[in-house]
Amino acid sequence: MGGIFSYDSKLMQMLDTLGNTIMLTALFILCCIPIITIGAAFTALFAACRAQTRGKGCFRAYFKAFKDNFLRATLLWVLFAALIYLCIGAAINLYQMDGSLAVFIMAVVGGSLLLTLLTMCLLFYSRFECTFRQLIKNGVVMVLSFPVRSLLIALLSWLPVLGFFAYPDYVAALGIVWVTLYHGTAGAVCVWFMKRPFARLAEKLLGVVESDVIDEPAHGH
Repeated sequence: MGGIFSYDSKLMQMLDTLGNTIMLTALFILCCIPIITIGAAFTALFAACRAQTRGKGCFRAYFKAFKDNFLRATLLWVLFAALIYLCIGAAINLYQMDGSLAVFIMAVVGGSLLLTLLTMCLLFYSRFECTFRQLIKNGVVMVLSFPVRSLLIALLSWLPVLGFFAYPDYVAALGIVWVTLYHGTAGAVCVWFMKRPFARLAEKLLGVVESDVIDEPAHGH
């Protein structure tokens, strides 16, 4: 029985991971409440999840990333949020004016692409230091190079928000999941999706080889 409850046992590691996931989810939600800080909260969440997978202090990584990336991540979030709002708003207005479903769909697709690009930029910025211009450029490269992964990452990151507009009652019924486990879990999955691509990029740009990364086909998405 003593072995089961030892710090290195699988049970204790699972409980530790569960506790960290709950705490990271709570931190993320609290940091998103001012709304303008959502961009910084996402970069901090991604950085913390990466630190946790590497056996490092996730909470220290969260607060450091939130502080260090606050200005640029907030600017990025405000810019993209405004563009997405204009895109979706235009789609709704055009549809109400002439009932053009094609224009509505195009605007929604445009908004979805902007949301995907925003998410990839925030994920990239949680891993690499760069200028604002380089951040946008690298975000575009990531989306074009890994379109399926990028879409999945964006969907996972924004599922509670998207679900609220599509099925508000269903989302409300799962409220306890959103506020306890979802974001910490989704952040870890998003980081895992880009683990190998980012590791190869780190080796190329920084000369850093991450030994825990297994190579995968260059064309994999």
